[in-house]
Amino acid sequence: MTDNIPLSAEQTPKTPEIEALFTDPDLTPDIDTDPQSKPPDLRGKSHEEAIELMKEWFFENFEDPAHSTPWDEGEYVYIWGGPYDAEEELRDAFDGAATEEAIEEAISGIESDGYEWAPHGNRVGPQEPKDEVIRAKQRLFGALRRWDEDRAADLLNGKPGADFTTSKLTVRVSDVATLLRELGRRAPSRAA
Repeated sequence: MTDNIPLSAEQTPKTPEIEALFTDPDLTPDIDTDPQSKPPDLRGKSHEEAIELMKEWFFENFEDPAHSTPWDEGEYVYIWGGPYDAEEELRDAFDGAATEEAIEEAISGIESDGYEWAPHGNRVGPQEPKDEVIRAKQRLFGALRRWDEDRAADLLNGKPGADFTTSKLTVRVSDVATLLRELGRRAPSRAA
């Protein structure tokens, strides 16, 4: 019976409600860059410790663009900001907190690995929407996706009670899709 086959992304039941989920801009999170971490306190640190702390801070916040920056026609496309300069970033973060000599040595150590930097991948990610209705819609959609993934895994592993039929799933997914669409309609006008 094909009615109990787990759904893959390509097999998702197609109803107007479900199709609307995949085109709803509220359900696509905005990707942005988080602010830099707070620079460490260098008071009481030795010259060498200050240099190492500055370099550690830099590499927590920036990375070689080769790690995750898109590349197009022979050049990096800095879609999350950049290229950043080690000297500028260290001076902004540590001017007055470290000696000129320590800053220069930290810059030199960083620039031995490169001269152009992108935001570290741990700072790039989906941003929490400010609008509570959009947050609720995203949480509902996420729960629906997790439920469907878990159900498919249970079916593959032969877990009892997991034989939820495709037709029943279509009804449940359509119900959630309708709820999400209604949440969007009932929301007060939102600032983008």
